[in-house]
Amino acid sequence: MEFSEDKFLQIIESIKECYFEVDLRGNFTFFNKSLRKILGYSREELLGLNYKYIAEEKNKKKVFEGFNTVYKTGEPLTDFEYEFKNKNGDNLIGETSVYLKYDS
Repeated sequence: MEFSEDKFLQIIESIKECYFEVDLRGNFTFFNKSLRKILGYSREELLGLNYKYIAEEKNKKKVFEGFNTVYKTGEPLTDFEYEFKNKNGDNLIGETSVYLKYDS
């Protein structure tokens, strides 16, 4: 069974959990509908937005250090809890796993 990019996108868009990818600078490059809904941003607004913009002030260093550790070691970071804010400024708490994505 061949797994196509279209099939992957269908799955990612249909899950209730948030899925996102950021580049090495922390800018959103890919995300699903669930993340857009929770954050309250359109696709256009979120694309290229830096994680620092939504991270709670007290969490910015924690998020940077977590992502940086994954980048330096190549080891995933699981059950990573952090606080962030949506477009309306509401404070939210999330938990994520961070993996380094290698280009093929």
